[in-house]
Amino acid sequence: MRMEGINAPSLGEARCLSDVLCASAPLTFSEIAPLASNVRAIEAALQFVAGTGVSAAIVGPSGWGKSRILAAAGAVATRLQGMPVPLHSADAPECDLARLDETPVLVLDDSQSVLPHPRRRLALRRALESRQRRGRSTLLAFTASHGCTLRDLRDLLGSSRGWTIASI
Repeated sequence: MRMEGINAPSLGEARCLSDVLCASAPLTFSEIAPLASNVRAIEAALQFVAGTGVSAAIVGPSGWGKSRILAAAGAVATRLQGMPVPLHSADAPECDLARLDETPVLVLDDSQSVLPHPRRRLALRRALESRQRRGRSTLLAFTASHGCTLRDLRDLLGSSRGWTIASI
């Protein structure tokens, strides 16, 4: 079904609201309202876009705009870098976590989805540690919920030194 600039899923297809919203048009940071709850997350994403070797994680509840901020950062980074900086989702079957350390700039959503899967969790942790050693820019989103905590994120990052962790 198609609705005024929004790609709506068919009845049998389940999708996140952020997937539908982010698919509608390229974003910029000017399209995200700087609220008291998300200013630190926007600042972390802007530092990621502006710097090289900057790593940041945006943490918060589901539906609070983490994916929108990541999509805007990816779109701006694409324009600045002159090469595509796609938004990856850690829970997508086609996302090869072991190869994420190969891309120069990484924007990764849904990183909490690897927590229940020991092999995927280890693959992502190794990729993130390798990216840190190589000084490659990384921006990820982590949904904090009843089963996923800030401690889980810190365990996933390995050493949180070199990471900016911003709550939303």
